[in-house]
Amino acid sequence: MRIKRLLYNGTLDVRWFGAVGNGMTDDTAAIQAALDAVPSGGTVWIPEGEYRIDALIELRPKSYTDLRLSPAQY
Repeated sequence: MRIKRLLYNGTLDVRWFGAVGNGMTDDTAAIQAALDAVPSGGTVWIPEGEYRIDALIELRPKSYTDLRLSPAQY
C-alpha cells in the first residue's frame, strides 16, 4: 500500500505546534517546530500573546519564508 504525504501550503500558526503564548509555558519547541515545518515560500504566524522562549531558536527559514508577528497590545 502506498501512502501519500499531504502538504499544507498555507500559513502555519505556532499554536498548531503546541505554543500557548501565556507567558508561563515554554513555547521554544513549538515555535521551532513551526519554523522547521514551513515549506519554502510559506508563512509562520505568531499570534498575539506572550511567548516564552527558554532556549536559542535558530531561525533556519527556507527560501522566501515569511515570519509574521501579531502587533503588541499595551
